[in-house]
Amino acid sequence: LIIGSNAKAELYNPNTGQFVHAGYTVHDRGGHTATLLRDGRVLIVGGNSSATTAEIYNPTTGFFSLSDTLNRDYIEHTVTLLPDGRVLLAGGSMRGGMNFLKNAAIFDPATNAFSPINSLTHARCSHTATLLPNGQVLIAGGETMTRPGLHYPDLSCELYDPAKGTFTAAANLNYLKYGHTATLL
Repeated sequence: LIIGSNAKAELYNPNTGQFVHAGYTVHDRGGHTATLLRDGRVLIVGGNSSATTAEIYNPTTGFFSLSDTLNRDYIEHTVTLLPDGRVLLAGGSMRGGMNFLKNAAIFDPATNAFSPINSLTHARCSHTATLLPNGQVLIAGGETMTRPGLHYPDLSCELYDPAKGTFTAAANLNYLKYGHTATLL
């Protein structure tokens, strides 16, 4: 499923090697995230022009529908599918990039709703969030802000423990990273 800033969605069929039209998102999006849920639906969160909204794509019906409204803008955030099927939403920036977020929330696919949880140890955007084999989520690097308009790459990392619902500081990276990728080996 490919979703762009023009609200037009496309599906790629690996059997034919072709893209087909998959309908229209409820809102235009860019800088958003899309996460495959365990039931086959796709959770789409935030983005430049729709930063406070989330929607669900149902491949069975081929339709997009609004999900829960978010408590603030989310751009350059991360989402991570947790082992129990819920989704962690962490950090990001607000529209205009002048404020970075410490906010975090959990999306429950059973209710299609977000619930705020404890905050990150500090505000960050353009970071990574990687599910570890023990069920915790490693949040690494990104950008942080010392005062409005002054942001810089970050060495800090933290761990989210879904069993406790808490974020705790972890060892720092050796090198500054933002807008990077992280892959579990």
